[in-house]
Amino acid sequence: MKEGAERREKNRVIFSVPVKITEQKTDRKFFCCGLSKDISPTGVGLECSENLNVGELYKFEIFFNDGQIIQPEGKIVWAKIKNDRVYYGVEFSKMGIVHKLKLVKQIKVDSKIQD
Repeated sequence: MKEGAERREKNRVIFSVPVKITEQKTDRKFFCCGLSKDISPTGVGLECSENLNVGELYKFEIFFNDGQIIQPEGKIVWAKIKNDRVYYGVEFSKMGIVHKLKLVKQIKVDSKIQD
């Protein structure tokens, strides 16, 4: 696993919800579940027990606590191991406008709760 420097443009909100991850490749069916650690409109920090490949594209389903789901596509931009857990940085590459608006709204709600 490679560890990369963080290059995020937006501050992330601590955000712990389930995430379903599906590989983009058509030659292999793969899915696993992870847990978000933080999120912004441009990406998510993710904890996952499966080995995800830095540089590869995946489809994500992020399940909000209010029952809403967003389905962005994103690329794993870094991975690191800390205390026997694997953490990944995901940069969203494709997300529909409705899902982006849901995400921005959810981030605003969660950031107010944390203040």
